[in-house]
Amino acid sequence: MRILFLTLIVCVISSFSTSSFACGVNSHCRVADDRHYRIAMPSGHDGQTNIGAVFFAHGLGGNAVGIVQNPNLRRIANRLGVALVALKSKRQDWNVKNSPNGRSDRHSNEFSYLDNVIKDITKRFPINRKKLMLAGVSVGGTFTWTMACTGRGRFAAYMPISGTYWLRPPQSCSTRSANVIHVHGTADKTVPLGGRRVGSSAHSDVNQVIKAYAKIGGYKKIGSSSHSGLKCTKRRNLKGNTLDFCLHGGGHSFRAKDIEYAYRRFRALGIL
Repeated sequence: MRILFLTLIVCVISSFSTSSFACGVNSHCRVADDRHYRIAMPSGHDGQTNIGAVFFAHGLGGNAVGIVQNPNLRRIANRLGVALVALKSKRQDWNVKNSPNGRSDRHSNEFSYLDNVIKDITKRFPINRKKLMLAGVSVGGTFTWTMACTGRGRFAAYMPISGTYWLRPPQSCSTRSANVIHVHGTADKTVPLGGRRVGSSAHSDVNQVIKAYAKIGGYKKIGSSSHSGLKCTKRRNLKGNTLDFCLHGGGHSFRAKDIEYAYRRFRALGIL
């Protein structure tokens, strides 16, 4: 009887400890500077095997809850066998260079935030640090491009969607070249391919961004392809990095199947 009682006490304490520190789909994973993220592990995961992850940066006014609970994103993460990591800006927008919000770095440091998330997530969960892809839509795509240029290898691959640099393309990058697949809709009126003025700043011309980044990284065209409504121009550089520019006929949105395509392409290339 005494043994049974002690066993029950241990179980209760263990359960309390787990629930106190657990986070995931239904609760925030807290990191420094009062920031957070959420994560969904793929269905059927054994809780031990190291897997890759898709980090997703929301658009203006979005949040981690909406991303991690998106059924289409969850479905493709399950098919890929990767974790879905939903990031959250400190306020409504990501704090990146030339943003019309004019905040500069006064209120948030996105590089520190990503470092904190990556450090936390690889401690809490069996995530392979070398198989991380950052994707983002709209201003989340701007955030993704910024990290591709200046993120110094935090991610193995990047996927900006319907987003571009604020004001102008970069003339140089601290990360000389990365693996990037940019996806954009030809009918996008929010972030048009040719750019658009927004307050004191502007969405830069997407074609000019691709051209500038190709020059910085030494990418050369190697061909084109079509896949599930995407028409892609492919580039590679001497280091073996990939730069694909993919267009579809839609507007300002993201399609989960495009994220699956990008991850599978990077995986086939041995990048993820």
